[in-house]
Amino acid sequence: MHILICGEGRAEIHEDSWAQGLRALGHEVELLRWEPLFRASRFRALSLARKTQNKLLWGPALWRLNERLVVRAHASRPDAIILYRPTHVWPVTVRYLRESLPETTIATYNNDDPFGPRAFAPLWRHYLAGVPYAHVHMVYRAENVERLRAMGASDVHVVRSAFLPERHRPIALTDEERARFGADVVFVGHFEPDARVEQLEALATSGVDLALFGPDWERAPRLPWLERFQPIRMLTGDDYVRAIAASRIALCFLSTLNRDTYTRRCFEIPAIGTMLLCQRTADMEQLFRPGIEADYFSDANELVEKVRHYLAHPDEQARIAAAGHARVHSAGHDITSRMREVEGILAAALARRRSKSRG
Repeated sequence: MHILICGEGRAEIHEDSWAQGLRALGHEVELLRWEPLFRASRFRALSLARKTQNKLLWGPALWRLNERLVVRAHASRPDAIILYRPTHVWPVTVRYLRESLPETTIATYNNDDPFGPRAFAPLWRHYLAGVPYAHVHMVYRAENVERLRAMGASDVHVVRSAFLPERHRPIALTDEERARFGADVVFVGHFEPDARVEQLEALATSGVDLALFGPDWERAPRLPWLERFQPIRMLTGDDYVRAIAASRIALCFLSTLNRDTYTRRCFEIPAIGTMLLCQRTADMEQLFRPGIEADYFSDANELVEKVRHYLAHPDEQARIAAAGHARVHSAGHDITSRMREVEGILAAALARRRSKSRG
């Protein structure tokens, strides 16, 4: 298939990884990124104007994006257009693409939860208004399927996140890297005002050797236990992998704002070769067998208890890490396998529409 992906294009784990996986399956993929249209400029007034338009989702930059999408789509006439987290794509654009390119399947994918209890409604207004005009919708979580169907979506699928095999893999660390990142337990993730603060505090004050990295921790309350981790750095790319690889256990907390029952890190941590210890959900226990391929906790006491157990039993911890690593590969949680699912969804949609047109 010839596929056009349109999205923000800021991080490799999103649109770029989808393009990579689809290309590995033999598809021709082109990317249209809108991030450059809103990038900061050396001219302060221009930077402010771009920032304002990016927040309001209206203005000349949005016009240019939607115009470029239409022009690119009509020039290449792809088999499928994937609108990746299309907060900036206007519903009139989606409708026009559907009407003017009858041979093209219009699909959306959204990795966030627009229906969550704290979802910012203005951010999702274009995406949700465009729901009836796309042929296919792919979502990150099962929670969103029925809501989209109620809004007029007839073909909705859950497509999970995935790990990138060339990046998320066991690596050899230098002594300097072990000194810089090494800890018995690590959490690499963002701050969110939920149970993670209480649970991390219980672990940090229990005497466990803990490392903490990630964005948005400057928004956390100024708690005494957090002071020794300051400044808490965000890690990307190879440093993210090094921090996880340098630890015996890596924690995973699930976003309550997004109502997550799993997250991308659940696949990345085992792929790197480190034991995954995650907040317990029924979904996670289906993905990784408890105490065999990963393990779980429900509160601060259980978190501390599990960490102490596995640090005292390194052979058991190593067996779980190895089994989790095998599981993410055998179960197809890598990006190419995940894009094989997307390939099937798009191919089925194309076949249905072509069958209707012949009929």
